[in-house]
Amino acid sequence: MKPKGKRHATLPAFEALEDRLLMTADFAGNTLATARDIGTPHAVVYNDYVGSDDTKDFYKFQVTEPSIVKLWAGNMTANADMTLYNNAGVAIADSQEGMNRPEKIYRELAPGTYYACISRKWGDTNYTFRPHVVPDPGAGRFTARYVGKLNGVKVVGGGVCDYDRYDTYKFVLDSRSRVDLKLYNLKNDADLELINVAGNRIKLASRGGTTQEHILRNLNAGTYYVRVRRRVGATTYKLRFQATSLDPDGSMATATDLGVLSPGFPKVVTDSVSAADRNDYYRINIPWWRTLHIGLNGLTADADIRLLDNSGTMLAASTHSGTANESITRFMNPGIYFIKVSSYDGVHTNYGLSVWVT
Repeated sequence: MKPKGKRHATLPAFEALEDRLLMTADFAGNTLATARDIGTPHAVVYNDYVGSDDTKDFYKFQVTEPSIVKLWAGNMTANADMTLYNNAGVAIADSQEGMNRPEKIYRELAPGTYYACISRKWGDTNYTFRPHVVPDPGAGRFTARYVGKLNGVKVVGGGVCDYDRYDTYKFVLDSRSRVDLKLYNLKNDADLELINVAGNRIKLASRGGTTQEHILRNLNAGTYYVRVRRRVGATTYKLRFQATSLDPDGSMATATDLGVLSPGFPKVVTDSVSAADRNDYYRINIPWWRTLHIGLNGLTADADIRLLDNSGTMLAASTHSGTANESITRFMNPGIYFIKVSSYDGVHTNYGLSVWVT
């Protein structure tokens, strides 16, 4: 390490000339051979300095599997650039934003050793360097990146190329939903596929070129996959998921809240279930030890009711056949519970649900 004292940074005329305390030690090496080894970085922050007496800082890092690498250097008071090198010392990407703007490199990389270089353009400046290596989504269903249960909007970024032709994402719907998928910010041609849990294609979007790909589909509750497929060249991309429930009370997470149950104040609702809306959930709050009464009537086809605890475990059920009324009576401890009204075999029926405590 070489010491650095307090310096006056060389600044453009339009920026106020002021004393700036620059870093007093050089933590990153000045050549590929002496690069600072940071392993496989995951959103770690490094602070250092480049200037007239230390024009380059090199960082060495490892990529252990196909990954998306995001490099950011900022918080600068003078101009510095950033370059990405492969293990042979060949530059494969660079960022030259100019002035003291942050430098950014976003690249999909194969496994191997790489180097990032922060280099002085003019002036002396401290900087913050944030490298982040994110494993690339797998090519198929069994190595797909899980983006969670869809309820609203999620956006992910990625890239495909000649050695990584497919990125696959997995998502789950708790209820029947309208799913809107968009693939955009393409640099080269890539396609978008929607796949069911068995691996069969539901829909393919393949418009060609860098045109945005779009899939809009109504889907039942279940597990699904989205695959981004390279067609020509290499490209980074953004992938937007949006799900809007067509059955807003079709899961415990989206259950209709009937509120607190008190003696003398029954809760009564009317609704329907069908093949497209097989289940309706209701949330109830019992604040004291009470006997709970649940009644289901007005059926035009077969439907059942089940009482669930807060974790989804069934406590009681009424499953008479046909249009017979269903009922549950049970002494309850204080707590949060759920009532599930289900269509039998997807038949359509209206119903009336009554819930009260004594």
